[in-house]
Amino acid sequence: MGTIRPIGAIDFQAAQAKKFLDQKVRETLSKCGVAGLGAVLVNKAGSRIVHSAQGIRKIGASGEQNRIQPQDRWCLGSVSKPLTGTVIGVLVQKGIGGLTWTTTLKEVFPEIQFVPGVKSAYFDVTLEQFMAHASGMPYNPKGEPGDQWFPSIPALGLNDANLMERRRKFVYAAVLDEPLFPPGTGKEYGGGTIICAAMFEKKTGTRFEHLLKQHVYDPLGMTHSGWGVTSPGALDGPWQHSWDEGNYKLVPDVYTHEPPYNFGSHGVAGSLCTSAPDMGKLIREHLRPDPQVMSITTRNSVQSLLPSAASDTTRGAWVCADTRSPATADICHNGDNGTMYADVVLHRSEQWGSAAFSNVNNRFGSPAVYDMQEAMRTMMSHWDALFADAGMPFWECAHPGPALTSGAGGCLWLFARKHTGALVRRKLRPGGTPEAAVEFPAGVLTSGVAAAASADGRQITAMARGTDNRIWRVWSADGGATWKGFEPILAGTFLTGPAVAMSSSGGIVHVFAVGMDSKMYRTRSMDGGATWSAWEPIGAGVFTSQPAAACSGDGKIVHAFGRGLDYRIWRNVSIHSGASWQSHWAPIGQGIFTSGPAAACDGSASKVSVMARGTDRMFWQNATANSGADWKPHWQKVPDGTLTSAPAIELSADGVVLSVAALGGDFSVWRNRSGDVGGSWAGWTRVGSEYYL
Repeated sequence: MGTIRPIGAIDFQAAQAKKFLDQKVRETLSKCGVAGLGAVLVNKAGSRIVHSAQGIRKIGASGEQNRIQPQDRWCLGSVSKPLTGTVIGVLVQKGIGGLTWTTTLKEVFPEIQFVPGVKSAYFDVTLEQFMAHASGMPYNPKGEPGDQWFPSIPALGLNDANLMERRRKFVYAAVLDEPLFPPGTGKEYGGGTIICAAMFEKKTGTRFEHLLKQHVYDPLGMTHSGWGVTSPGALDGPWQHSWDEGNYKLVPDVYTHEPPYNFGSHGVAGSLCTSAPDMGKLIREHLRPDPQVMSITTRNSVQSLLPSAASDTTRGAWVCADTRSPATADICHNGDNGTMYADVVLHRSEQWGSAAFSNVNNRFGSPAVYDMQEAMRTMMSHWDALFADAGMPFWECAHPGPALTSGAGGCLWLFARKHTGALVRRKLRPGGTPEAAVEFPAGVLTSGVAAAASADGRQITAMARGTDNRIWRVWSADGGATWKGFEPILAGTFLTGPAVAMSSSGGIVHVFAVGMDSKMYRTRSMDGGATWSAWEPIGAGVFTSQPAAACSGDGKIVHAFGRGLDYRIWRNVSIHSGASWQSHWAPIGQGIFTSGPAAACDGSASKVSVMARGTDRMFWQNATANSGADWKPHWQKVPDGTLTSAPAIELSADGVVLSVAALGGDFSVWRNRSGDVGGSWAGWTRVGSEYYL
């Protein structure tokens, strides 16, 4: 017999999920290198909302006020469109303005019939066709002056009347463009939402954003939502950030911080904003069995009705994942204005939804947002296993990622870390079924894993950061039959997990990690790990990822890699077994990355491969055949598959066979293999059913 929770009892599953989500957001922040990141997960048909917001409001600012707060507002970009669609559904339901979904443009703006050059095909385009991008109009009016977006003279334009006039001018400019297709017969993503807002403004005399506040924000209790600038003061909310391509850095965007941004004519399509908790309230309205501002009929209409067979967008501006089943399919929308990224999805048949937001350019905001969506999807897939036990321990992980190293007889050893901090090992036999995963009985790890082995596969070591921020290791001297550890390597503390490289004999072991000052440190053992040299920094480089390393068979040539402040992969090399290094770190090409690197080399350390996750969440590879003197001019993509962690790679002693492993979108380990050092790939396959969230 089930227990009945008393009224007011704490939902301990929600509390556990909140703690876990906070950790996942922070992990994604550091992995992807974004400023701020928010996420919200709504399940149980809207009755449970779990949210998190972490990071900083503005790059370059400092102090406690620069910390993202739970109620901070995030720009939604084009996620504004389905929010506007929700508002329109409510307005039509209430009869406000006398408009219906099938009201035509000519009925609201009869004067367009007399505009010189007008295209009559637009006269009978309906409200719902505009929302579904099925009007036939181009993305934006070709003749729309720039000052129609924002007032050219702010002193005269920072008022509602000026804004509504500019929206009307948007309509007048849009009807002059040649239709791309007859209305209702195609889809061209664009600004139909703006025209719909102008239609309601014409009929009500009220700025659309005020209708939004009155009929959706206020009744749903979305008290930390609005439009336009998300930090009205100097530092009282998240700034948006653009990408300075020439200098490889994210910079605060002044344009979206100025008062005219509150009066953008395109705002209903791209600059509405909500806090993470408030977005949870909106998602709840779209999932709950008893919606508060929409009737069931209105909600079904907004979510499921497709005005055109040629468009996958509903009349409420939701993108339908399966137009064959519009009543039950997942619906979603993303948003990107060049200085932020957002995404929302409703899994209606499973009665849950989620959203994520970042305040940086899509190069880094997009992978961070989709990593969070994948994390929340995995949380839902394993909800009971993760959160049914109120005592389940969760340990945050810096720069998550598995480790891969060679073993005896051509096998590979795979290591990965669970959300409990436990280390798991797995033996991958060549051409055979992987052996069962084995969890080490002790040790709690808080970073991605590193591993290395001797040429004969007998000496194996795996290591990661512990709860005390020191580097801890386990090792085997008999090819993995028995293991010893965990044992710390000296007393240094670190921001990241380690990288490790081992000589062919197993006698020399090089270990690297990024210290609390963001510099890369190294230590070395000349006796297989029995004793260690003191931790020492390598130059003045500053790093934002877990490092990578590889060494020659004799342990003398050592390559070290890390992601810099500019998101590029930087390298250094020692030819004296780490005793001395090149005076300056050097970047490898122009690629920018959303994970730390992985590295591997042949026995001579002349052939070196480096891999990292790009801004597309796919892996990119570079290589040298002369110990780093020259690298390929361009990074090359590993085809197919988006990944959620840094890679782990292993190169055969002859420098021909390259193996890679990483966490996929389901946070299971996936592996791939190339028999020609990355020229071609066998394809991604999952290793086991375990997940390493």
